[in-house]
Amino acid sequence: MKCLFLFSAIFCILSAAGCGESVESPDPTPAPQDTGIQPQVGDWPVITTGWTDDECNGEEGLAVPTSVTFSNADSNSFSITFFNGDVRVGESSLRCTYERDDKYTCSNFTNSFSYPGFDGLISIVGPGSVTVTSETTASGKGQFVLECEGSDCDQIATQSNSGRFPCNTTLNWTAEAP
Repeated sequence: MKCLFLFSAIFCILSAAGCGESVESPDPTPAPQDTGIQPQVGDWPVITTGWTDDECNGEEGLAVPTSVTFSNADSNSFSITFFNGDVRVGESSLRCTYERDDKYTCSNFTNSFSYPGFDGLISIVGPGSVTVTSETTASGKGQFVLECEGSDCDQIATQSNSGRFPCNTTLNWTAEAP
């Protein structure tokens, strides 16, 4: 009988320790959600630009933005529009959403243009990102693919110094609020 009692006691202890579900109490103070630094809304001059991984010879043939406009900022996103002088660059504003470490991932940039006298339409498409290091300082990157549609694309590639289509290039920029 003692043996049965001892066996039952050991079985109950092992069952409770090994098979029981542990219930954790919920944390009464959830960790704050990181939303990143928001840029100051308004027009910012572009301070520096540069091309990397440039198969398209963008430095010679593509215009760069001279200013950016930040708008529609909320707790984890904003819109950005690029300008060269008074002319908007791109078909629309980009919506940028917070990812992590003050980095925002943006919707695809799209733009198209043609060279006068040639049958060809150049399209530029690619994702962008913006890193906001303070409310008044930001840097960005656009990774673009240029493609051409039309009968003169080989000539346009030679004229524009790209050599061929499609080609890839990356534009890097920095901007500061005035």
